[in-house]
Amino acid sequence: MTDLDSFAKENNLHIGFIKTDLEGAGLKGLLGMKEVIERDRPVLSLAIYHTPEEFFEIVPTLREFAKNYKIKVVQLQVCAEKNTETAVFAYPKEIEE
Repeated sequence: MTDLDSFAKENNLHIGFIKTDLEGAGLKGLLGMKEVIERDRPVLSLAIYHTPEEFFEIVPTLREFAKNYKIKVVQLQVCAEKNTETAVFAYPKEIEE
C-alpha cells in the first residue's frame, strides 16, 4: 500500500475528485492525501461512519489543511435494507463563484 500523495507524485498525477470508503482507515487515508488536497484542490467524498475516529476526527483534520473548502456532513441511505451511512462532501469555495 502507498499513500495518495506519494502515488500522485511518482506518477505525475493531478487529481480533481477523491472518493474514499476505507473501512475505518479514513483518517489515515486523509493524512496520506494532504499534499494532493493542498495542491490540486479536488472535490472530496469521504465516508466517516466506520469508527468513532473517522466520525469525530476527519472533519477537524480536513479543516486544518483544506483552506477555503466548503465542508458538509451528510447522511446517506444506500437502500431500504441498510442503515444510513455518513459522509463528508467537501469542495473548494471557488467552485461556487
